[in-house]
Amino acid sequence: LVVSADGIIVADLRSYNAGSSFAISFQDGKTYPSGKVFVDNKNNLVFMKTTIPQSDAKYAFYPAVFGDSDGLKIGQTLVAISGRDSNAASIGRVFQLKFGEDKKTVTNIFSDIKISKAHLGSLALNLSGEVVGIEAPLIETDTEYSFVPINIMKSATPKALEELAK
Repeated sequence: LVVSADGIIVADLRSYNAGSSFAISFQDGKTYPSGKVFVDNKNNLVFMKTTIPQSDAKYAFYPAVFGDSDGLKIGQTLVAISGRDSNAASIGRVFQLKFGEDKKTVTNIFSDIKISKAHLGSLALNLSGEVVGIEAPLIETDTEYSFVPINIMKSATPKALEELAK
């Protein structure tokens, strides 16, 4: 998931292995190696900077449009997109929202969309096409029916961008 115009992406931490190198593939068929990495263990996310060769120095990254996961409602329709070797889309509804201590901040989104373990980091979109969740379980009891609210990822992004800029 592209989060900045300079090529920072975020993924489910389970898809990351510190001893490995990564290639980041984009919709237009371009593939680039990852560079610096910031691991956010608290939120089970990994942020990676895309390394662009000089020949493609003007490559345009298009960050995702993020919705407000705190504004989700029970019964609201979600579209999950994923795919490792081919693309897949599933439609479902929010059936439960877990809230933080303030009773306003959504800390987990449960839907009737089952996400295969083979499709780590699947996205949940609202019907406006905004990303409202990412499949990246925060705790072991999170299920294949749950998404981390995008507001959690958005709140983690400034620190990740700061660390990756060093």
